[in-house]
Amino acid sequence: MNNGTIPFDNGKAIIIGINEYESYKDIPTLNGAENDAREIRDRFLNYGKFEVSDNHYLIGRQATRKNILRAVGEVFRKDSKYDLVTLYFSGHGIMDENDEGYLAPYDMDPEYPFVSGINMEDLKKVILNSNNKAGVIFILDCCYAGIATKDTKSMAPPEQKTRNLYADHLQNIIKSSDTEVVGSDSDLSGKGKIVLASSEADEVSREKNNCIHSENDAPHSHGAFSYHLIEGLDGKAADPDNGIISIDTLRKNVEDQMKNENRQKIVYHISQASNIENIKIAVSQNKFEEKIKKLIAETDDILSSKKSSTAFSNVFDLQDAANKIKELIDLNREHKEIYRLQAIIDD
Repeated sequence: MNNGTIPFDNGKAIIIGINEYESYKDIPTLNGAENDAREIRDRFLNYGKFEVSDNHYLIGRQATRKNILRAVGEVFRKDSKYDLVTLYFSGHGIMDENDEGYLAPYDMDPEYPFVSGINMEDLKKVILNSNNKAGVIFILDCCYAGIATKDTKSMAPPEQKTRNLYADHLQNIIKSSDTEVVGSDSDLSGKGKIVLASSEADEVSREKNNCIHSENDAPHSHGAFSYHLIEGLDGKAADPDNGIISIDTLRKNVEDQMKNENRQKIVYHISQASNIENIKIAVSQNKFEEKIKKLIAETDDILSSKKSSTAFSNVFDLQDAANKIKELIDLNREHKEIYRLQAIIDD
């Protein structure tokens, strides 16, 4: 749990999940999207250092087009005091007769997606062109809900054509013209714009039923992509040495797990970023605390032996202690033991 020791920059998140739509007769009902959003929010609050305002946590009928766009405007179009901002969406996507893709808000009218949907390309541009200097993560667990294919002359069955078009469209949006700038001089801080999405395009196979995260859990449903995202945040994506979960280790873990299930590859895009492995999103608290205690104990052992010695014959031991203190600062610069250990070095 987040007890204030997590050494991350302040984050801000918009969390959206929709199971059943206002036009439920035309848009298939999902079982796990709201569970996805609820549990992602819990992990962001408990294992990360995110703020999720009530009007930025939109579930079911609260996730209207107006409310979603207002939240996006408040977070991405204004100057922000936050260092990391995230938009997470779990629900349906819609494609129109022109092969334009839309996120489906609760009040989506599938007959008029241009009017009632949220254009994926436009949304991506708003997020990736955000004026604030925060790192930006766009996480999308979205499957198709329909397309106007009734006039198509394709030999493929309409439903198969829908899946193929939607998967292709999502990948094209995410991998489109603003190409990767990894390692560029534009941003050496490690902050940047990152899109992480499932490219699965089937509203049935994308969901996993009877999911259990711990022995106390009751079986429940999730989107397959979000299930592995949650499992990663629970610790499976943590660095085995220090328990830190970066966006890069999270992505790799989810990708590996999706491959193990023979599901489609996730889509991952980076813009204006370098050192993405240093963008910390959460922490496995037990592993993290064990690493902190180990560093303090090892440093104390070195300094105690030097303190009792009449001659500091091995300066490399002192350098080793200083390096361990630096590692401790990198993990948690506010830890109270840092000042005590530094004082011994100074003496």
